[in-house]
Amino acid sequence: MTTNAAWIQEVVEKVNRGESDVTLDFSAVRRIDSTEVGALEDLAALAGGKSVTVVLRAVNTDIYRVLKLLKLTDRFTFV
Repeated sequence: MTTNAAWIQEVVEKVNRGESDVTLDFSAVRRIDSTEVGALEDLAALAGGKSVTVVLRAVNTDIYRVLKLLKLTDRFTFV
């Protein structure tokens, strides 16, 4: 199993390949650490610069709360 940060890196590669929207499934993710938050920040910046929509699916309330405190929720779509 890959770490969450490595998983996010796979999505970064999809954005770099030119996909118009990408989805991250958080259903198995219970918490995130600073490395993963940094990877999400980098992903948000990259996607914003390329007009790519990043969808975060099945984010639990604890992770959403962290992203909200870090002002990252506006940079993603949640389903």
